[in-house]
Amino acid sequence: MSVKVEIHRIGRGPTLIVESADRLVALFLANDASAKPGGYDSRAGIGVPDRIADDEITAINQTMRARSAHAAWDDLVAAGRLPWLAAIDPEWDLILLESAAWRAARPHVAQALATTVAKGRGLSVATKVLHLKRPRIFPVLDSLVLQTLGVTDAVPPIDIVEHIRAEGRRNMDALRSIQSAVAPNRTLVRILDILLWTTHPAAGLAPILVGWQHVVRPRPDDDAGPPAAAAPVPRRPSPSGGAAPAARREPDDEALRRFDEAMLEVYAAAMREVRYAARRFLAMVRRHGGLETAKRLLKKPGASKGFIRLAEAGKLELTMEYQVLTPTFSRLFSDDERNAARQRLLDHGIRASQLPS
Repeated sequence: MSVKVEIHRIGRGPTLIVESADRLVALFLANDASAKPGGYDSRAGIGVPDRIADDEITAINQTMRARSAHAAWDDLVAAGRLPWLAAIDPEWDLILLESAAWRAARPHVAQALATTVAKGRGLSVATKVLHLKRPRIFPVLDSLVLQTLGVTDAVPPIDIVEHIRAEGRRNMDALRSIQSAVAPNRTLVRILDILLWTTHPAAGLAPILVGWQHVVRPRPDDDAGPPAAAAPVPRRPSPSGGAAPAARREPDDEALRRFDEAMLEVYAAAMREVRYAARRFLAMVRRHGGLETAKRLLKKPGASKGFIRLAEAGKLELTMEYQVLTPTFSRLFSDDERNAARQRLLDHGIRASQLPS
C-alpha cells in the first residue's frame, strides 16, 4: 500500500498532496548524487560533533550542488569547538521531540541558524552544513524546498524550521513508514526534506518519475483565505460544453492530474531550455491548480514572458498554450479558450500544420 503525505505550505498556498511518497523517496535515493555511497547523506552525523571542518564544505559543494567559498567559512572552521553547536544534543529529533523538549531546544537551534547564516553563507549552504552536524534536527533549506513551502524572505529561518516540525509531526506515521520501508538510514527530517525538494518541478528528476504523481490543485477544505476569496475548485466540462457544478477532487480523474503535471513541466521546461524562472506562473499553479491557471492566462491579452522566451528559442511545443490544444487536454477547455491558445501560437510563428491535432 502506497504512502501519502500532505504538507501545508507557509502562507496561503494549497496543501501539497504527495501520493506514493514512499516510491518517490526510493527513486530519489536510487538516483540523486547526494544519496550515493560516499555522498552527502553518508557523511551526516559522522564528523567531529562540535566543530565544522573544511572537508564538510567540500562535501556540500561536490554532492549537494552548493557553490560555497571555503573562505566564507574560515571563522567557523578556525574556531574549533563551537559552544553553540555543542549545546545541541545530537539525539534531539526535530519531529520526535515532545513540545516541552522542543521549547527547550528551540533557542539553541535558532542560535545555530543565526550564527551560521552570514555574509557569503546563505540559508541553503548553512543548513546543508548544519544537517551534516545534527542530521536529526536540521532540515536542508535550499531554494527549491523554500519555494515548495511558499517561503518568502520575510519568514525567519527558525519559523521555517518550526513549520517543518509541525508538518513532520502531522505526517509522523507516514514518514516512519517510509523510513522503515525504503530509508532506514535517513532521519525523519531528511525524508521530509527529500519530499519537499523532489516535488519541485525544477528538481530535475522528472525523467525518472514515471508513474508517480503529486497533486497541486486546491482542495475544497484548504484555508486559502477568506471564504469570499477562497481558491476555486476546478470544474470538469460537461458533455454539452458547459461547466458541471464544482466537485471535490477525484483521485481517478486522470486528465486533470496529468494537466497539473504538464503545467509544472512548462515551468521546468522554461528553466531547462531558456534559463527562465517563471516564478509567478509556478505560484499560480500552486495556488489555483494547473487548469484554473491556464484558463486565467488564456483570458489575458498578450503572451507571458516565459512564452516569449520559449518562442524565441523555437520551443513553442513546450508552452502551456500548446498543451491546451493536445487531444489529451483539449476537452478541459472551451472553444474560446482553445481558439485563444491557437491564435497565440500562430501569432508567434508556429505553422498551422505544427499545431496538435
